[in-house]
Amino acid sequence: MKVKMVRLILVHILLLTFLVSNAQKDTTRYSRTTAITSIVDIEDIRSDRTDYMNNRFEGHWGGVLIGFSNMWSSDYSNCPEEQKGFMDMEMPQSFSVFIQPLEFNFRLQRYRNTIGLVSGLGIEFQNYRLNKNVTIEKGEFNKITPVYLNDYEKNIKSKIAFTYLNVPLLLEFQIPLNHKKNRLFFSAGLVGKFRIHTHTKVKYEVNGGKKESKKGYGSFYFNDFQTCYHVRLGYRFVQLFAEVNAYSIFQSNKGPDIRPVSVGISLMSW
Repeated sequence: MKVKMVRLILVHILLLTFLVSNAQKDTTRYSRTTAITSIVDIEDIRSDRTDYMNNRFEGHWGGVLIGFSNMWSSDYSNCPEEQKGFMDMEMPQSFSVFIQPLEFNFRLQRYRNTIGLVSGLGIEFQNYRLNKNVTIEKGEFNKITPVYLNDYEKNIKSKIAFTYLNVPLLLEFQIPLNHKKNRLFFSAGLVGKFRIHTHTKVKYEVNGGKKESKKGYGSFYFNDFQTCYHVRLGYRFVQLFAEVNAYSIFQSNKGPDIRPVSVGISLMSW
C-alpha cells in the first residue's frame, strides 16, 4: 500500500514538472514574439512590399499642358535672299495647347515600380505668330512662298495654325519621396505627330480702322508626320516639359529648314 502511494506521488510530481516546463516555454516564446513585433511593425513591412512590388507603374502623360514656341534652328539657304526670315516667330504669341486624355503605362521592373514606359494619345493645337507683315502660300516651282501684306493699312496679326494627333513613347524614372507616396520623375523619348489640319489667318485694318480677316486652308507643303524629342521633369502635379522637332516642318526642298522648340508647364494632370 505504501509502495502504491509512493508511486502515485511520483507520478503527480512528474506531471506537475512537465506542466511547469511547458508553461515556461510558452512564456518565453510569447515574450520573444512580443519583442520582435515591438521592433518591426508588420503593417509597415506589408505597406512597403505593396508599394514596391504589387502596385502598378504610374507614368506621367495625361493632362492639359501649355507650351511657348520659338525657332530651335532655321536654315533659309534654299530661299532667295529677300525671303529669309519670313517664318520667324513672335514670342509669346506663339504657343501650343496639349490635351492628352489617354495614357498607357508599362512597368519594366519585376520587384519595383519606379521605371517604366509611357505611351498614350493626345491632341495638340499649335499657333505660330509670324513676326513680320507676311503670310504664306504655295508658289511657283512647288515651293512655299511668302506673301507680304503691303496692301493693308495696318496688319494686326498673321499666324499659322496646326492641329496634330500625338503618340508618345517615353522612358520614365521615378524617385520615391515622403514615404514613397510622392515621387520626383524624369522622362525622355519621342513623340510622333500626325498633322490633321492647317490654316493661315491674317487680321488687318482697312478703311480707317475697320477690322477684317482672311483664312487660307491647305497643306502648304508641311510634313504630314513629325517626330519630336521630348523631355519631362516633375513632382506630383507640377510638370515641366520641352520638345524640339527632329527635322524640318516643311517637306524636303519645299521650304526653309524650320525646327521649332516648345517649352511649357502642365495646367492639369491625371
